[in-house]
Amino acid sequence: MSSRSTLARTLAGALAIGALAAPAALARPAAPDTPAGNVKQARIVQSLRTPDAQDAAAQVAQHKASAQAQARLYAAQGAPDLMQQPAQPVSADDGTPWMAIAAGFAALLILVGSVTLAGRAFMRTRRTGATV
Repeated sequence: MSSRSTLARTLAGALAIGALAAPAALARPAAPDTPAGNVKQARIVQSLRTPDAQDAAAQVAQHKASAQAQARLYAAQGAPDLMQQPAQPVSADDGTPWMAIAAGFAALLILVGSVTLAGRAFMRTRRTGATV
């Protein structure tokens, strides 16, 4: 067998494994209480803060509301607006999981390399056994 044929078989095997593994990696099980055919996803929000932290957050919100009311009062009287929010930085992130894509590509390269090396080792032992 030529090395071109071995490389073609290795590449075809790696592509077949990748094609079979991709849909399984993207599958997500449905929740147990979801009826079949219903794809609507519910969003559950749970607060993991302690009661003290929740009280502190409520106080901060109350102070913020009173500060905004005071700022509106000053603005109505002609004083400068003291409660201007800083501009939010624009993020260039479009939500593409580049790290997951890179990890998958690296795993595919490792798989192809290991299959290639295993095939070469098998062919060497096969040739050595044939000459004896």
